[in-house]
Amino acid sequence: MKTKDFFNYLLKEWGIESQNPIYLKAIQHKSIDPSYNNERLELLGDTVLEMVVTDELFHTLTEENEGRISQVRARIVSRKTLNAIGDKIGLRSYIQCVDQLRDNIDLSGNVFEAMCGAVYLDQPYEKVKECLIDILKTYADWKGLCKDYKNPKTLIHEWAQRQKLDLDFKLITQSIKGGKQNFKIALVIDGKEIIVKDGFNKRQLESELAEDYMKNHAMK
Repeated sequence: MKTKDFFNYLLKEWGIESQNPIYLKAIQHKSIDPSYNNERLELLGDTVLEMVVTDELFHTLTEENEGRISQVRARIVSRKTLNAIGDKIGLRSYIQCVDQLRDNIDLSGNVFEAMCGAVYLDQPYEKVKECLIDILKTYADWKGLCKDYKNPKTLIHEWAQRQKLDLDFKLITQSIKGGKQNFKIALVIDGKEIIVKDGFNKRQLESELAEDYMKNHAMK
């Protein structure tokens, strides 16, 4: 990868005119260099994204309560949404990693978070918010994500009650991965583990498990 090409990409797709080396660190996976990589930036970017999205929703969803805003924010910053944005914005072709990881489903979403952390360190807050919200509204279905909906966990519990099934979310393991808490959770129905997923946000994982099950079984 040519550094010049990457900084041209940064200007074109992110609207950031900068040659700060922090952006080069943001695209550096630990598989290339365990001592110089983007893991800390990814952790920071995760928090930055939640902050700017909460800020935007607070000022636009003026009639909604804290619970509703939290639900909408969780949808916008979900792993699925960030992975899709990372690919749509063209990040994957610039990521520095070993070939075996090139097609990893979470790779571009994780690097997108690291890039958000880099933007936060390099730019004033108003520019950070403008940049990230513009990307989210361009590459994600912002209006659709903000529409009224029932949390998938609520829907699947209502379904289980109607079917007289015992449904629960079971924490299998909890560990530290990349400096963050990592959870492995199973959707359990009548004592059987149906689907297992792992990730960094326990509440979000439970919602994704519920949503995956409903999609696979054509449930609404």
